[in-house]
Amino acid sequence: CLALADELALSALVLRRFASAPDAWAHRRWLLARSAPSPPAPMPASPYDFDSELLRCDTAAATKRANYYAGMQREWLLSRLAPAPAAAGKTRASQDSENAAFQLAADLMRTEALLRAHPSDSSVQYAR
Repeated sequence: CLALADELALSALVLRRFASAPDAWAHRRWLLARSAPSPPAPMPASPYDFDSELLRCDTAAATKRANYYAGMQREWLLSRLAPAPAAAGKTRASQDSENAAFQLAADLMRTEALLRAHPSDSSVQYAR
C-alpha cells in the first residue's frame, strides 16, 4: 500500500506519459479528494499545491491538444476552490474568499491566454 504522497507522485508520472488517460485523471481526483479537508475548508491542502495542480493541467493540455480530461480536472479544482458564504465577523473566511476570488481571476486570465493561442481547443473553453 503506497502512501498518499507516493500515489500522487505515481499519478503525476503516469500523466506525464499519458496526458489524456481518463482513468489516471479520475484516480488523481480521488486521491486529491481524499487528501483535502471537507469543503468549505480552504484549498490547497497538503500534500499538493493548488497552483502546481493547475500547472499540471496546463502541461497536459499542451502535451495533447483538445485534452478534455485536463479541462475536467481544471474545472474540478476550481469548483473545490469556490468559497463558502462568509459568516459575520470571520476574518479568516473573508481572507479565504479573497484568495479564492484572486485564484479564479488569475485562472480566467490564464485560460484567456490559452484560448488566444489555441482558439479551436474546446477543452480550454469547457473549463471556463
